[in-house]
Amino acid sequence: MTKGGLTKVSIEFEGKVTELNTKPLTAAALNGLLAPLMEGVNMVNAPVVAKERNIDVSEVRHERTAHYKTLMKVKVAYDGGAFEIAGTLFGDKPRIVSINAIPLEASIGSRMLFVANEDKPGLIGNLGQLLGDAKINIANFNLGRNKEATEAVALIEVDQEVAADLLGKIAALPSVQDVKVLTL
Repeated sequence: MTKGGLTKVSIEFEGKVTELNTKPLTAAALNGLLAPLMEGVNMVNAPVVAKERNIDVSEVRHERTAHYKTLMKVKVAYDGGAFEIAGTLFGDKPRIVSINAIPLEASIGSRMLFVANEDKPGLIGNLGQLLGDAKINIANFNLGRNKEATEAVALIEVDQEVAADLLGKIAALPSVQDVKVLTL
């Protein structure tokens, strides 16, 4: 989700999770951020790799009453920008509950599209048409938008791979600001 070298990672915890040893969660988050960027990174060495690369890592526990029973938020600063994602557990199922402070509720699938866009009419229809024309089935479609209704995000779980040319067509849709394929 980042577009440059990582410079800072802040991992925030709220609710019941603050009562736990959060070091393994921090290590898992760092592994998730670093492993796609470099070989040999794992949950055990990710904190060391981050330190060696001068990535400022902080862990924050909020003792305040949380909207969710437990919440984990990862804020990342990188060369040229920032990104934030928050998640919780609904029962034993992980859910993404906000992206860049835009609330949504999305389960995590093995193949997803992330779309950030201006909140304007037509995106859902145009995006669905492109995916349908490419014979890509939508398994889940999750939307969120900011309070001002100016910015929106979508997490779309799909059953088939999304080719680079289709990704380009999605990126070219009016109001689309960013699109990425996410895989587990």
